[in-house]
Amino acid sequence: MDKLSTSIEQYRTVLSRVFPSKYLESLIPLSREELLELALSLPAGSATSPSTSNPQTIPGTTPRSDEADSLDVLEQAPPEEPEWDEARKHQDKIQGISDDVNGLSMSVDRTSSYVGISSITAALKVIMRCAPQAHLFIALNYNDSAPPSRCNSPPPELLSDSPTAFPPVLEGQELIDSYFERVHLFFPMIEEQKFRNTYLYGVRKDSPWLALLNMVFALGSLASSTADNEAHYIYFTRSRQHLSLESFGSGNIEVLQAFAMMSGYYMHYLNRPNEAHSLMGGTLRMATALGLHREYSEPSQHGNENTLNILPSTETDAISPEMRRRIWWSLFCLDSWASTTTGRPSLGRMGPSITVNPPGKVTNPVSCALLRTIH
Repeated sequence: MDKLSTSIEQYRTVLSRVFPSKYLESLIPLSREELLELALSLPAGSATSPSTSNPQTIPGTTPRSDEADSLDVLEQAPPEEPEWDEARKHQDKIQGISDDVNGLSMSVDRTSSYVGISSITAALKVIMRCAPQAHLFIALNYNDSAPPSRCNSPPPELLSDSPTAFPPVLEGQELIDSYFERVHLFFPMIEEQKFRNTYLYGVRKDSPWLALLNMVFALGSLASSTADNEAHYIYFTRSRQHLSLESFGSGNIEVLQAFAMMSGYYMHYLNRPNEAHSLMGGTLRMATALGLHREYSEPSQHGNENTLNILPSTETDAISPEMRRRIWWSLFCLDSWASTTTGRPSLGRMGPSITVNPPGKVTNPVSCALLRTIH
């Protein structure tokens, strides 16, 4: 882009010397003889280009002060009948690489869903404007008839497994270790010790727990192996079988955590950004229904995290205010990341009604005094 800008500026400089005070649009229709005659009849021009010497705006162009508004041309409305069908890709066990959100299809003429100016598709359009010859290259190399595929798509036999099946205990522990060592750092929304204890006891078989556990297995498997690894998909499929539309009305933290991992991280790996975007919207609204977006002045009846678990076990089993903050801000970061890469609006992720404190902030003076007494 720098090379093109320099080249354009050099052309403008030459034109300003030969045709001072003349715009390129008025010179294009002229023949060679007419151009020579006009050049000889005009007074000598300066070495500066019209863009720097003439403050007037070239007709038909956007003023420099409206540069932000000019970015709107990079946005393109999707067709009335969208072509993307990520549900079909899930049913056909295909992990497509031709989604327009991530720009992997290299198709800049048409889009199947809305993407904004911060998306990769918009960046491709800028490249097309700066280097038009790239457009021909893409057109020659883009095979529209080729079905989206991925060399390491999981074989169908993996998907027939029971949703209540478990890996061997040692393998499960290794997957959990991989998750907390490599994935948990990006969105620390699970209380590690409590999660490990629940898994080791092995008494819970309810759907919320199995949905969350299998998502941890899926991400742990993803982080512990190479791109040829296929085991993560079976855990993802098991987790999906424990979740449904009714799950959004359950008001369960573990369901919320499973949805957050699925929509905020894992589905983007599967190149299902539209499905992830829609599911994340419901996940954020579930979080607000649980009140995770608010900071409360009074501690809940189940105690406060700042008491260092000196309360009875029946009280420490409840979610702590610290974990409520971590879950909310983890959701915030995951949604911010996806919204930025697709150029889509946040739809109320931030606002005056969001009062929850950052993680690690102690707000209860009674608990602070108790901590000092214990130390």
